Amino acid sequence: MTNQNPISRADALSALPSPDPATPAPGPLQHPPGRFARMSRPRSAERLRVPFNPPPSVPDPCLVAAKGFDMIHRMSRLFTLALLLCPAAALAQAPFVPLFDGKTLKGWQQCNGQAKYEVAGGVIVGTTAEGSPNSFLCTSREYGDFVLEFETMTDPALNSGVQIRSHRYGTEQVTNVFDGKQTVAHKQPAGRVYGYQVEVANEKSGASGGIYDEARRGWLHNIASDPVASKAFKDNQWNKYRIEARGDHMRVWINGVPCADVTDPIDQTGFIALQVHQYKGDKPAQVRWRNIRIQDLGRHIWKPVWDGRTMDGWKPRGGGKWTIEDGTFHAVSVPGNTNAGYMVSDASFSDFTLRIKVKIIKGNSGVFEGSFTLRRADFSIGEGTWAKFDIVANDVVVKFRITANSK
Repeated sequence: MTNQNPISRADALSALPSPDPATPAPGPLQHPPGRFARMSRPRSAERLRVPFNPPPSVPDPCLVAAKGFDMIHRMSRLFTLALLLCPAAALAQAPFVPLFDGKTLKGWQQCNGQAKYEVAGGVIVGTTAEGSPNSFLCTSREYGDFVLEFETMTDPALNSGVQIRSHRYGTEQVTNVFDGKQTVAHKQPAGRVYGYQVEVANEKSGASGGIYDEARRGWLHNIASDPVASKAFKDNQWNKYRIEARGDHMRVWINGVPCADVTDPIDQTGFIALQVHQYKGDKPAQVRWRNIRIQDLGRHIWKPVWDGRTMDGWKPRGGGKWTIEDGTFHAVSVPGNTNAGYMVSDASFSDFTLRIKVKIIKGNSGVFEGSFTLRRADFSIGEGTWAKFDIVANDVVVKFRITANSK
């Protein structure tokens, strides 16, 4: 597959992996792919691959995310690599534990806004406050991989949501948010909560169960056009949500109906939060949550697959000259030699997401996964400009090939 899009659009679509037998899922997705999907051939089930395009405040670990084997590297005149692994201890089946004791808000803290959060009859009740921006009741600790279950009921006039793997901006930021129709620049104040939000809306909108990137990129998967998923949520009754986050893969079910299914490697950990959206009405509106429990599956960790100092584990092939400068690979063409040059990993990898940071001084470059006939991700960026790409591969054994071609 060749990427023809600008910065951070190198992604691939692959088959939905089998659910973990220890935690069976309600069933495969039936909805079509959304605006970020890339499809190379028909699939019985699809999931979205979301381009990597974080705001300036997001840390730049230059690491990859995925299930099984994941890696990432930095290239250009530079590049570095790491492998994302799930510790063996985290693979053991963990029990569900309550996030809410049914009596107090112990383990939670409010961030942003003036909405009122209180406990009544074993339920967390969030009540809007006139003039308040979005409010969030956040867990005091962060989670990585998990299964989260809860029940919620909201006034049909009110929008809400549950944040997962979320954070707060350390300084004021300007973000480009996709609202479903267009991308709009927004100024985000320091301390603003941002990150993945599982939508809680109303029956008419059909958006409940979608995944929205709060205060960052906007919609990652709006399920409102899905004829089945959009009807899973019911007004004026308790709706049961199930959210699975494993590596870079996130899935949502409402009342047993599969809804959003997104692969996005930006955040692997973060806090969970209950949102009360800003609201203007004749009287305050409320949203309620109960039976909130989580199965903590640990978290993925980053392990370097290149030491940043030597060629150990990598071999140059073909034309070009490769050197190591300041912890990066530096590739240049050789005058008179028009052969493409490659830096090839000794190891093979399967089922991964590759993140690469690239700066091309002159010419063009790309990444090959496996043989030349498998697929290639091209770097469509301006010369002298740093860019990040995410490339996803599943169900195929591949090698990394970092290319430096002369023009």
